Amino acid sequence: MGKKKGKAKKAAQQEARDAYICTRNTVQLLESCSSTTLGAVTYILAQAASEIFLRPFMTLMPSARLQDEEIGTLLNRSKSVQSRQEPVFTAVKQYLRECGLSKSHGSMHWEKRRIMKQLGVISEPFFFGDTLNGISKPPFPIQFIERSRHRDKKVRHYQYLSEIQEPNTIYVAESTGYYRVDTDSSAIFYSFPAGDRNNLQIELVILRNIATDAPFSAELSAWMADVIETACEVRRNVRPTHGGQMSQVGMNLGARHARVLGWAKSFVKNLDAGTMVQQDEDAIGVLSIVWSLITSMMPREVLDHVNDRLASFNLPRIASRNVSEGHGFHIQIGEMQYTFPTAERAPPEGYLSRGYEAWTHTDNAYCTFAFTYCVRRDYHRPEPAQPPPRMTTRHSKKKAAEPVLEPPPNGGASFVDVGLKVLVRQAAGTMMAIRPAELHGTTKMYGAVNIGATITFSTRVSDAWAEALALGEKVEIVAAAGVVGGEDYDSNLDEEALILGGP
Repeated sequence: MGKKKGKAKKAAQQEARDAYICTRNTVQLLESCSSTTLGAVTYILAQAASEIFLRPFMTLMPSARLQDEEIGTLLNRSKSVQSRQEPVFTAVKQYLRECGLSKSHGSMHWEKRRIMKQLGVISEPFFFGDTLNGISKPPFPIQFIERSRHRDKKVRHYQYLSEIQEPNTIYVAESTGYYRVDTDSSAIFYSFPAGDRNNLQIELVILRNIATDAPFSAELSAWMADVIETACEVRRNVRPTHGGQMSQVGMNLGARHARVLGWAKSFVKNLDAGTMVQQDEDAIGVLSIVWSLITSMMPREVLDHVNDRLASFNLPRIASRNVSEGHGFHIQIGEMQYTFPTAERAPPEGYLSRGYEAWTHTDNAYCTFAFTYCVRRDYHRPEPAQPPPRMTTRHSKKKAAEPVLEPPPNGGASFVDVGLKVLVRQAAGTMMAIRPAELHGTTKMYGAVNIGATITFSTRVSDAWAEALALGEKVEIVAAAGVVGGEDYDSNLDEEALILGGP
């Protein structure tokens, strides 16, 4: 009998110790959580732990299901989970496995911070004026080049640009007065309009090797490129008259005559709801990590101007019909997905492109600058153009295939600022701030394919948004089917959109 009593006493003592440990760990967990997650913690423990562990606090909070981003927050903030203390760690991990969330939210706060630091996102942007005047040093090697704009009357809108001399194109080369920025050079072009030395103006920013030196850069770039290529496969091409593919995510107007404003619905393939949500979240993730890099790397003067303009219009951050407005996005590195639930998203207009080629044009924008980032650059040697079949005789000569035109090394699909007369050779990891209202374009591809993301600030969107805010109650949500499309079509909208100037 004595032995049995001794075993029972030890079991009771062990049970008490387990209850104490669970209570202590859970209190630590709850102290770091907001009130909205208290019930969720109870739910996790109720699903994955023994009832005895719940007795001290089962009556303190209702049962509730935890949202994905809250699970990530709990894992990041809980000292018990981070130090792998039992039984809370096992309970949470078991719950995540049951919900299929263990891969998505298994990362800790310190790990995500390390990722951002290695990408350069946490670094402070620099003041260009200070570095130009020698007050401070730039954070990376970069050239400062003074260069003024000049209107070239020979170059008009809708003309092709080429790095090879050929008919019906504008030849872009150093021999025709263009400054060439090679793939290993970062540069900021600036000017003093009207000769006023007190009026410093940034014209063009080219930054190289952005987010390419981290240990995981190849995996991150592979995911970003895959998201972009998928978007170009399943979303509408908003520039069908240009070469390549450009698809939009975010806010958009339909046909110019329709006066419709809303979140673009650009899918052209029939996808189930879950797939559309996932692809929208991925696209927002790509554009938002690019925006995070922009806000850390670009000169402060550029960023201050853009942020002031965004604030003046009170525009929302990027979202979609399937992803609501707000904060937060995710990225993927290898098999691991990292969620940043409180991070700032990109501005409301974003484009994902593959093999994009543009003739000379201008874009009306409410910001002086637009941003581009090249994720990957491929080269596919074009096949020789075969002559059309024709009638021949035994005495006639067979016409040979036309020779393949190849650009100079690293050439093809290069960016051109026509007024500044600058040619920028593209490369993976190249980030640029360009002036969209100035005449610009790309050279012909000749087999070069750039895969990248662009963040723009269209005047049509800002004007429509301002009008919508001014109209107040006169703006209504109606079925907009049938009012999008036509020759001026940019991107399809969802069936629900803002109709400006309603009754």
